[in-house]
Amino acid sequence: MKILFITRGYPSGKHMQLGNFEATQARALARCGHQVTIVSLNFLSVKFWDILGERQRFIDGIYVYERYCLAIPSNTLMPRNIMNFFLKKMLDKVYNMLVGKIGVPDIVHAHYLQISSFAILLKEKYNLPLVCTEHWSKINADKISNSVLNLGKKTYPYVDEIIAVSSETSRSIERYFNRKSTVIFNMVDNAFFEKEEINRFENVFTLIAIGEMNDYRKGFDVLLKAFSLLRKQTNARLLLVGRGKRMNHLKTLSENLNVGKDVCFLGEKSPLEIRRLISSSDALVLSSHIETFGVVLIEAMAQGKPVVATCCGGPEEFVKDDCGYLVKKNDIEDLYQGLFKIKQNINDFKSDVIREYCYNKFSEKTISLQILGIYEKVVARCKRIT
Repeated sequence: MKILFITRGYPSGKHMQLGNFEATQARALARCGHQVTIVSLNFLSVKFWDILGERQRFIDGIYVYERYCLAIPSNTLMPRNIMNFFLKKMLDKVYNMLVGKIGVPDIVHAHYLQISSFAILLKEKYNLPLVCTEHWSKINADKISNSVLNLGKKTYPYVDEIIAVSSETSRSIERYFNRKSTVIFNMVDNAFFEKEEINRFENVFTLIAIGEMNDYRKGFDVLLKAFSLLRKQTNARLLLVGRGKRMNHLKTLSENLNVGKDVCFLGEKSPLEIRRLISSSDALVLSSHIETFGVVLIEAMAQGKPVVATCCGGPEEFVKDDCGYLVKKNDIEDLYQGLFKIKQNINDFKSDVIREYCYNKFSEKTISLQILGIYEKVVARCKRIT
């Protein structure tokens, strides 16, 4: 099958998390023997200056075309209708170039509502079957903004099939946009199941948390306050992986909480580095206020590590008792109790049990088969219509 992914980006050396969920799926489908092409089009802020422009490469068995333009005045202030106008023009030009190289795709798969909103051009103009996977945490918000509502109403009706990465996201899509969707969880890259022979920190209970530090959604301020309570009870260390404009604020907060020496701000890391850091830790914690899923949780489970996660829209669907604990979101005391409990009971968690559960539920093989099933259904339906 010829599969065309339309994405927000593709991971690169200095931007290792840009389009990482989409890239994981694309690589898995390519390993299943399918011809996968990725088109990454986006308007980015000046912090992405090093990848602005156009490039083509063949990587991981996938042809990747990228074109990133500078958003003026910024990628958050540039009006969505203007951005979409130019992205549709860009996509039309790129698609016609690609057809000469790869032929007409059997299916188009767009990720995130913002990307799907201009990918519908390929459905409207070329009658290509279109699937959309929704990961966007704003879809799970307690109150969806008018801009997101308008974008969804202009997009979802024209998509052949919507995949939601959690039941909560699926319910939100139906509630706000009156569209049914199929729940297919995110997958974990097979590389995370490889065992790492890395020494853990001796006599120090080590937690790891991973995520961007650009806003409050990851709940790192709550985590630091809960960790400071844990630190009063036991010898512990917290590894924070990620970067963002709030990093300095979080560093200052850790100092004010008297845990500055026990919190390591490590910056953004590659998947291999993340795997090794997880392996060297005792447990992973996700303190988010809102998530559609929580891929870092299954990356930790693939390494056989237990987790502590907030009930924030995704984790409560798959974090089972054998794998860790669920706690209330935005609740310092409850998060502290979860951290203390996992410290006290860390030897009760069976690494092989966690790893097997994760493989059966989230491996590339398991999720790829589900995605391909959606493709086949959509392609067959579109053929009957035409």
